[in-house]
Amino acid sequence: MPQYHPTIGDAVGSAMAHNARPAAQLTADRAAEASGDEPEFTAPPIPIDWTDGPYDLVPLAHRPAIERYETAIAGIPDCFDGFDARVLRDTAIDAAERGLVVATHVDALVHTYLGMLDSWYQEIDTLHSEFLNAAGLPEWGRLLLGDISAELQRASRDLHRAVIAFHHGAPGPVVSDAYGGAYALSNGTIYPTPSMNAVVAVSPAARSRDDLAQLVRTFIPHPPEGEADQAVAHALELAAQTVQRGRR
Repeated sequence: MPQYHPTIGDAVGSAMAHNARPAAQLTADRAAEASGDEPEFTAPPIPIDWTDGPYDLVPLAHRPAIERYETAIAGIPDCFDGFDARVLRDTAIDAAERGLVVATHVDALVHTYLGMLDSWYQEIDTLHSEFLNAAGLPEWGRLLLGDISAELQRASRDLHRAVIAFHHGAPGPVVSDAYGGAYALSNGTIYPTPSMNAVVAVSPAARSRDDLAQLVRTFIPHPPEGEADQAVAHALELAAQTVQRGRR
């Protein structure tokens, strides 16, 4: 049977077909470049809003590094937006209909996504090196890298879950982004990181919601939009329950 090896272009197509944000930066020219059929493609500069987080803290001297990073990863995060086992199932159906080896076709697509994760990781590593100074990593750099590495972690997790679900039907227990990465239990939640459990433990001592928010952000420096408030609300609820139990 004929063998087909998906390219980044296929990954973009799969992502767009499942209501992901269009990966406009990964054009047909760039996909052709990835397959070796065309000369090197130079991506246009990516417009960046320097007044919006997480880039609002970046000093002027380091903005060229951010521009290079955004250009280098352009389109990659979009390919993982909305990615789940449906992408692999549809890929398998498409391969079968075209008379291709299903396992080879699906595996090749997974390897394409793994390659994008690796490229993304390498760009974060480069950015980290560019931020370092004689005193180490500045605070703004720690916050920024924490934010973008969380995006990479979510993308990697979604790919792993999709592969497991494709082969076995269910990904197993997973953490909830709604509470900053906690496992939902029958009677509450628990965080896989001791530091976040420490936040929950000390939350009754917080004098106000602002104090608690500061505690949460100490351990989740730059959470995705809305997650910090949810984590604070959850911690406040736990604090109230703890206080109530102490009064009994």
